[in-house]
Order: sequence, then C-alpha cells, then structure tokens
Amino acid sequence: MIYICRICLDDINDNELIKPCNCTQGFFHKECLKKWIMENKSEKCEVCLTKYKNIKIVDKFDTKQNLVCITLNTYTFITNLFIWIFFFSIQLRNKYLFILPPFFSLGCISILVFFIKYKLIKYKKIIYFES
Repeated sequence: MIYICRICLDDINDNELIKPCNCTQGFFHKECLKKWIMENKSEKCEVCLTKYKNIKIVDKFDTKQNLVCITLNTYTFITNLFIWIFFFSIQLRNKYLFILPPFFSLGCISILVFFIKYKLIKYKKIIYFES
C-alpha cells in the first residue's frame, strides 16, 4: 500500500512512516512532522486534537542563544569573587564590612532573575521518536 505524507503530500517509504495520531489518514515523514511541530509549537494533531503518540519533546538550554546571559553572570560572579577576597583580606574595622560583599553578590542573582522574568533565556526544542 502506498502512504502519502499529510504535510508534504509525497510518498512515504515504510522505514520513514509514522502514524502518531488517531486520524485515518494521519501518516507522516518523521522529518516533516518534526518541522511541523517546531513551526506550530503544538504537540497535538490539528485535525483530531489528540496528542501525538510515541513522540518525546524536550526543551534544552541553548548555549549559543543565551551567550549574553552566561557572559554577564560569569563576569558578575568573578567580579564578586574578587570583591569578597578584597574585603576579607584587608582588615578594616568598618561596620559595613560584612554588608558590602553580600550586596555585591546579589548581582549574579539579579541578572539571572532579570533574564528569567523577561523570558530572555532561550530553549531549543528537541524531538525524539520512540519506538
């Protein structure tokens, strides 16, 4: 029997054939379905509205897209490390000695919270087909 991909309308070989939903004509190429899920950002069939079966979608932290966040947090962490070393190495009898290093250390946390709050941290979807 000849199966036709519902997305690209091309013939499907038996080794590329998947039927992840309850539709009667819901046959796909694996790569076509991957692209479809990535573009529509939906894990459900748009016809029968069932969640695709035997497909695992994982959100992975994307290092290249988050380079600014990583760089800022690394820079702030290293700067804070030197500030801590500086304040603990000198022996000032200042009452603010133990307030300043924790205040500077909040820099790393505040940058991370800023990126999380405004959804600037990017994730990449990876789709696996389970047998």
